[in-house]
Amino acid sequence: MHDECCVRLTDGTTPQTVTITGAANDSGAITQNYAAGAALTVGVSTAAAGCATNPQDATVIVQMKMQ
Repeated sequence: MHDECCVRLTDGTTPQTVTITGAANDSGAITQNYAAGAALTVGVSTAAAGCATNPQDATVIVQMKMQ
């Protein structure tokens, strides 16, 4: 069994979740459109059961592009 957690970006309606399975994880490019002026939140959570280690900190990089 391995530890995993998730990073979630959402505007409260449309979530984008990425599962993290290692100490270093690169999801690659992910595209998600949100309305202009929407408040976005980023959160880190652990799996419901089976995690031996909870995440201590995380670095999330979000790049915004005008369309």
